[in-house]
Amino acid sequence: MHILCIDDDPTFCQMLKNEANAIGIQISVVSPEQIDEKVRDLKPAACVLNANYRTKISEDGIKTSLIYKTLPIVSDLKESKLSGVEYVGGQSMSADEAHYLLTKLCRLANRLEPECDWVAEIPESLMQDYLNLAFERLAHIEHLIQALKKQATDALWEELKNVVHKIAGSAGLYGRSKASEICKEVEIKLKNKEYSSLDLDNFYRQLYLYIQ
Repeated sequence: MHILCIDDDPTFCQMLKNEANAIGIQISVVSPEQIDEKVRDLKPAACVLNANYRTKISEDGIKTSLIYKTLPIVSDLKESKLSGVEYVGGQSMSADEAHYLLTKLCRLANRLEPECDWVAEIPESLMQDYLNLAFERLAHIEHLIQALKKQATDALWEELKNVVHKIAGSAGLYGRSKASEICKEVEIKLKNKEYSSLDLDNFYRQLYLYIQ
């Protein structure tokens, strides 16, 4: 299985290659000018593409993940998903996130979550309803994190705990078990008021990917 990576950040590209090699995926890092040529020659299963080069992909049927230096707002995420983009992620993703992204793009089992065979039986309309609600909650979390950075109050922490609790309880039922797991971990810290131990930016970046 072959994947193309088109991104200007050599650190990100190397990390992606390391994770791809570990799970038996061949990955080629190519320049934007080479995209059409490599797509024709290599017939990749998917492309991990810097969002700046999105218009460079001219062939249909290639599973695409868009990578941003700064994550777009949730409304833009929804628009990308509606246009056929499989996943949207941040350039600063961890090795675990890269592993998750690659295995999801290639429909392979991943080490971060169990198989969710029942997801295929969920009606498309029901799944879309869930995703719409999940994205609303993701946007709510983004808003709360920004508010907490300006002035952390007990009311904001409590509101964040409630939203995280809702995602933790529902995400796993719809095949997003990793999203559920990290929300449960954060919820425990919020309940115990261990606020200083929370990396909210890291949590949001992970949740942004895992909830898709």
